[in-house]
Amino acid sequence: RGILGSARSAIGNFYANSIVTTGTAAYPTLVDMQTVGTVVLDALPANPYNSSTTIAAATWSATPPISGNAGWNYDATTGRIWANSTTSGVNEHLW
Repeated sequence: RGILGSARSAIGNFYANSIVTTGTAAYPTLVDMQTVGTVVLDALPANPYNSSTTIAAATWSATPPISGNAGWNYDATTGRIWANSTTSGVNEHLW
């Protein structure tokens, strides 16, 4: 949860900074999220449930989708990021 909280805070800061610097609100792109130092200072650590550090593009509709073997899913249109894994009783993809 701490990793997601930090990532979500960084996404929010990027969004707010884009308004100040360009006059247009924008969430970071997937490439921005994958480039260390652009949104977060250090690379996101591995998802502790599937051991992957990969951030993949995904679209959050009614519930956060889980697919493939990436550690994290990111929706650049909404700025949402979530764990790309779900463990029975934990449901980390809903955090």
